[in-house]
Amino acid sequence: MTALQALIVAGVSGITGLLVSSTLLSFLFRSARTPNGILQKFIITTGKNISTKMASSGIADQYISNPSILEKLKPEIEQHVDAFLDEKLSTVFPLLYKFMGDKTRFQFKQAFMAETEILFPVVIRKYFDSVKNEISLSDLIHKYTEHINYPELFQKLRTTAVKEILLFRISGFVLGLLMGGMMIALLKIAGM
Repeated sequence: MTALQALIVAGVSGITGLLVSSTLLSFLFRSARTPNGILQKFIITTGKNISTKMASSGIADQYISNPSILEKLKPEIEQHVDAFLDEKLSTVFPLLYKFMGDKTRFQFKQAFMAETEILFPVVIRKYFDSVKNEISLSDLIHKYTEHINYPELFQKLRTTAVKEILLFRISGFVLGLLMGGMMIALLKIAGM
């Protein structure tokens, strides 16, 4: 086998590897453009996996029971309690309001705030559990994926993954060259 023949074998093998990798990418991206393509299936499967992991891991429960969330909401709650005690109490309980001084209103406020600290996490947890039972995260993701503009998403994917696509094609070419080199070595061993 001459050097030119070996170069032709290696070149053809490299080009074959490049064509195979390009064809595979073309097939994947062509199916990604359709609403029932691989991209939608991947998104739905990912949504189901995330939904299952979140339900079993208790991550959401940790966030709900986190005391810092209540601390962030305290100013808003306190503002509503103040509005109730200063404005609405006089219309709801006018007689009680006439006999309440600032000290009594302050004590009511302290009692409301203390009760809120106990009640708020329980109510939020029950609300979250009822929402979690009624609405599935995977269903939400599935409903969202029905309205995705797949050609636009496909273009974003292609522009985002330019380096990876090029690397995949180069890898196919290099793998083809390696296979061509192995064929040349086998032919030399066989004496051809």
